[in-house]
Amino acid sequence: MFFKEKVGLFGETLKTAMFLFWKSGVFVIIVVALVVNLLEWLWLWKMVKGSQEVLITHYNVFFGVDSVVNVGESGFFWKIFFVPLGGLIFIVLGAIISVALFLMLNYSILQSDSFSYVPKKNAKLVDKLSIAYFGANFLLLATLLVQVILLVYLLSLKIVN
Repeated sequence: MFFKEKVGLFGETLKTAMFLFWKSGVFVIIVVALVVNLLEWLWLWKMVKGSQEVLITHYNVFFGVDSVVNVGESGFFWKIFFVPLGGLIFIVLGAIISVALFLMLNYSILQSDSFSYVPKKNAKLVDKLSIAYFGANFLLLATLLVQVILLVYLLSLKIVN
């Protein structure tokens, strides 16, 4: 009986924390990062589909071209797709860690006996919730920044080629 009560309490607290996560708007950053990653995939597919035999993947000012990918009929064109794949893995890991951080902090806050859903009654707990929002937002903004950097890299590939 004790176990059922604890599991039920955990389930309700988890639902409340997930509701707070989605209500906070943190998921918007995840969606924007996924849209930027989709643009990376489409941009690369367009570059590979309409490309010549060789695609320059790295250009150095001192040495010139030092890395190429053969995208011809028998080439290994799929190697170029590791860039957006790495970005997608980064999004997934960032989202999982962000959600876990958010839920872990909110679970401990919502479990406290003094928690009330009226913000004025528990200013300290609202501050703790703000820290959870900040941590989740900060991690996901770093994820979005990585996606933008990868997009700039792919745009520079278009300029070089």
